[in-house]
Amino acid sequence: MNKIKIGILTLITAISTTFAAEVEQSTPYFSVEGGFPTVLNLNLGYRLQKDHNGLDVGIGASPIVLFNLSAYGYVNYLYYLNPNPYSQYYIGVGSHIGYSVGSMLDYRYDNRWFAKPQLLIGKEFQINAREKHFIQLAAGNYFVFSGSPKYVPSLTLSYGFTY
Repeated sequence: MNKIKIGILTLITAISTTFAAEVEQSTPYFSVEGGFPTVLNLNLGYRLQKDHNGLDVGIGASPIVLFNLSAYGYVNYLYYLNPNPYSQYYIGVGSHIGYSVGSMLDYRYDNRWFAKPQLLIGKEFQINAREKHFIQLAAGNYFVFSGSPKYVPSLTLSYGFTY
């Protein structure tokens, strides 16, 4: 069974590499995301892409996270399945590192550092000659460091606009 999985993954990689266009682009963006446990996140980021490989870096703030405020930075590695400048799917892995003020789980006022490793899947698409958008789903797990560590699963959907 493992040999079949490895064969399928090898075939997908070979096909996506064979028919991929050379793409080199970079774009600043603004995104809005929501989900659990974050109700609303606002992000400013920058994406770099060279063929299949991409880097996504940025900063964000969450004004509403179950009664707290948080600020964070993030870095994501993106792998574009079929690179082209117009419409493309990607998968990725990355992490948020941040600081929150307020209550996350226990309704106490507290300050906490957190980290959130995450897996990403998304699609970028071109609206017109100068504007691209993306939609992205991120699944991860918050590791909250305050006294005893807490673990909070996370699922967010974001929509981004280039500028």
